[in-house]
Amino acid sequence: MLDYTFTEEQDKFRKIIRDFALTELAPKASYYDKNAEFPYEQLEKMVQLRKKLGYGKENPLDLISLGIGIEEVGRADFNCTLLFLYAFGTLKYFFKDASEEVKQKYPDFFYSGEQIVGLCMTEPKSGGSDIGSLTTTAVPDGDDYIINGVKTSITNMTATDMFYIFAKTPVKEGLWGITGFLVDAESPGLSMKVYDDLGNRGNPRGTLTLNNVRVPKENMIGQLHRGLTSILSYLNINKAFIGLMCLGAAQQSLDETIEYVKKREAYNLPIAMFEGVSFPIVEAATFIEAARLLCYKVLWLEEKGLINAKEGAMVKWWVPKLCSDIIWDCIVLHGHIGYSTELPLEKRFRDVLGWQIGDATPQIQKLIVARELFGKEFDLTRYTRRLKRENTKT
Repeated sequence: MLDYTFTEEQDKFRKIIRDFALTELAPKASYYDKNAEFPYEQLEKMVQLRKKLGYGKENPLDLISLGIGIEEVGRADFNCTLLFLYAFGTLKYFFKDASEEVKQKYPDFFYSGEQIVGLCMTEPKSGGSDIGSLTTTAVPDGDDYIINGVKTSITNMTATDMFYIFAKTPVKEGLWGITGFLVDAESPGLSMKVYDDLGNRGNPRGTLTLNNVRVPKENMIGQLHRGLTSILSYLNINKAFIGLMCLGAAQQSLDETIEYVKKREAYNLPIAMFEGVSFPIVEAATFIEAARLLCYKVLWLEEKGLINAKEGAMVKWWVPKLCSDIIWDCIVLHGHIGYSTELPLEKRFRDVLGWQIGDATPQIQKLIVARELFGKEFDLTRYTRRLKRENTKT
């Protein structure tokens, strides 16, 4: 039989995080947005909460609970959602193939929750989704690798302690010629440019240029030429985390809108009594419920060791767009005040909007779902690579 309930411990954890998020994080959300300032103070608060609750290396949170937490933080301050994952220990999933040598070299990075990682996949001429076409190179030189290239759209650029960089390594071609490296943000040869983004302004995003950056071979993550296998499973569950943090923002917006339309009047009646107001809210509540179940299904499948690529791609193409639409409807239902910065609705809209793009676009995700539905022989990327190999041989 299916069981759609959370455990007693998970329900308790949800209440703790919701109370914490709404009392500690929400009051300063607009400050970090307006000043485009990284919320170090809020990260430290979450680390202290994790320690107080007794979670850590020896007692890690399960994936479902991490999903619960990021959903609740999304209600309060969207800029703190990814930081919640750092504070509560998702780097163990992110770097599951890191060697013991690397973990001993950077113990605080993996276990303290205070270290920030910048994922470096996307490049100026190739989207992060087409990682097989990246041009950044890592060439062996004695006990080191020399990395050259440019990476774009890196979240938390100004606060990153370590960059997780994917580069082409010699000998192999295509997807199986890519290796991941952990690069210290203080390494010589790194230069950064920060974007002025529409949303997620508390997590400044930017471009990283690597000019003859020397990285020890021991900083390799996983096996040589097998960088993708080290990150793919995390990217799937991260799609669920992205969906849940967007749903947190949408749910809070919907809750506030319900209270507003119960009090706002037109023609001597609460506007909630008009179907033009109540029906969009009913539809939003229904879609949120369905989307939430799909997100937690991805995490459940991962915990069971089951394939979740299709479900993860479904979440990524649909849920951020759904949440953007719901928050926009909430803005409209608030009337003129909803369009102002006096309410947090416009900030949530700007923040959620960016995740239709981040971590792969809807179009790429639909290709993944289509491949799962129709079979790999209908995968356009595989087809074009095969043609390229055949043309090369002739």
